[in-house]
Amino acid sequence: MRNANAAPEWADLRKDIDDRVERLRRRVAAHREWLHDRTLLLAELPAERILEVSHATAERDRRFRAELTDALSEVNALIRRYDLLVIPALQLPLVALERLGLE
Repeated sequence: MRNANAAPEWADLRKDIDDRVERLRRRVAAHREWLHDRTLLLAELPAERILEVSHATAERDRRFRAELTDALSEVNALIRRYDLLVIPALQLPLVALERLGLE
């Protein structure tokens, strides 16, 4: 397989899983930073704009969390498939929000 530059399916799957989890971590970190910045913004806004901006922030956070939940479902489906292909010592735990640093 080495001479043919071919890798087993599980090796490619593991790379895909690792790449997706890293992208999710970066997205979560960026979202947390955005939430922090929004909190600072809310503290500086005039009273008449606080409610509007607060609702917009909550809506964007809700959408982000929904997208993240969908992405986690996809990654966990790949992990389940990977776990079926490898020996128990190589199996991966499912990814949870806590593992990504959001909760």
